[in-house]
Amino acid sequence: MREVVMTALLPIAAALLQLPATPPGFPVARLEITPAAAAIEVGQQLRLTARAFDAAGQPVPRAQIEWFAAGYESDVDSTGLVTGSYAGVARVAAVASIPGVRGQKIEFVLVRVLPEAPARIDIVPAPARLVAGTRLTLIATAFSRHGDPRADLVSFSSSNPRVASVTVDGRLHALAPGRAAVTAKAGPAVRILQLEVVPNTVVGLALEPATAAVRMGDVVRFAVSAKQAGGRPMGDVPVEWALTAATGIAHIDAEGAFVAETPGLYTVTAALGSRTADALVRVEQRRVTRGIEVRAHLATRVRTAEVWVHPSGRCLYLTTIADRVYAVSIADPAGPRIVDSMMTDARFINDVMTTEDGRYGVFTREGASNRKNGIVIFEATDPCHPKTIAAYTETVSGGVHSSYVYRGYAYITDDATGSLRVIDMRDPAHPREAARWQTEQAAAGRYLHDVMVVDGLAYLAYWNDGLVILDVGNGIKGGSPESPQFVSQFKYDLDATYARVEQLWGPGFVRG
Repeated sequence: MREVVMTALLPIAAALLQLPATPPGFPVARLEITPAAAAIEVGQQLRLTARAFDAAGQPVPRAQIEWFAAGYESDVDSTGLVTGSYAGVARVAAVASIPGVRGQKIEFVLVRVLPEAPARIDIVPAPARLVAGTRLTLIATAFSRHGDPRADLVSFSSSNPRVASVTVDGRLHALAPGRAAVTAKAGPAVRILQLEVVPNTVVGLALEPATAAVRMGDVVRFAVSAKQAGGRPMGDVPVEWALTAATGIAHIDAEGAFVAETPGLYTVTAALGSRTADALVRVEQRRVTRGIEVRAHLATRVRTAEVWVHPSGRCLYLTTIADRVYAVSIADPAGPRIVDSMMTDARFINDVMTTEDGRYGVFTREGASNRKNGIVIFEATDPCHPKTIAAYTETVSGGVHSSYVYRGYAYITDDATGSLRVIDMRDPAHPREAARWQTEQAAAGRYLHDVMVVDGLAYLAYWNDGLVILDVGNGIKGGSPESPQFVSQFKYDLDATYARVEQLWGPGFVRG
């Protein structure tokens, strides 16, 4: 129940960011929040207190304080206890009111939520076998146990510097045949690379392709061929890549993938011991000359959200930020027209999609007056005149923002808990929940925004938890619709992604 309440408060907290003016004559002129600024780690807690003062600096005895967290980085309870949920800046509001007196006074405090201590270290490249004479720069990043990147300096050392030396910041030099262990440390996290250095018997090195002509944004994947005497291949050993250009901006990664941001002539160099090989890449401007022709414009009385074209191609369904889904005939693309609609109790219908054969469909509901949101199932054998036949609200009454229909199941987002719900709709008139899955870093701030299923893999777009991939029938992890299995997760650095937002709107702005 607590999760539902907190989710319901998020729009209220977001509205607080607009700083409504305190009415003239309201007794509270100033709020003093202690501490005025703070930092905690994910999972840690901090007690905030607030005191209300009048214009003369005297305490206001009848003032009552309520607390709200604007955003998804933290949770705060009614006593001012803040819990760090996700890395970022939490914007916590103290709202002072007086019983029987119109108005309120709002003040904010920023609480920086830091990732937990380093739990693992990723190293790129992470070689296991090197040719004597090879030089590489090891790039290490520390991550918390929940996969959040940290800014810790990672230090390197070698167990056998005569075989492989490494500077404290990661410059590796394979010196002589033998074995060595390279250790990377950041706080309590340790990563060890076991290296084998083999004799340098390379007599020839070549790059493929030797030349390339591409456009900005095209990726060229270079392959290195290292030969020993008699033409024997050297095997899988890493090389060091270098990139030079008179002008221009480009990048090449540790695997030899090249991409340019600007036109120019670039030289790509691969080095293996004392051997080098070069390739030239000529990059031209990406010229987009294909135009767009607007064939028609259909005006609607309410704002629209999403669109789904029925598999027949005769009609499409247009959701609204309101209480209806329009059925629009597109038999004449130059003259689309509304031919029917499906009405429901909702303030926001975000998503709509049909089954692969087009016989049935699902649309989502948020903001129902009776607080029973969930999804609505409709029959669409007559594509331009769909009819609702059932609804599912039992475990998702807090609202559903997005859904994806795949092989008899609807994969839907649960606004209240931030979880994925899998709804069995093979009997469309009697849908039932088949499974639930969610990330476990924190309940407060967990929000699943969108989902898509391809080839038995469900792709979940979480705000703070990044991309999560589940096996729901692919077989890679033995998953099924009734038993989704975790495959992988990719978390991105929200501070870096939203740096410009913070510059424009200040820290603690809602992001995800």
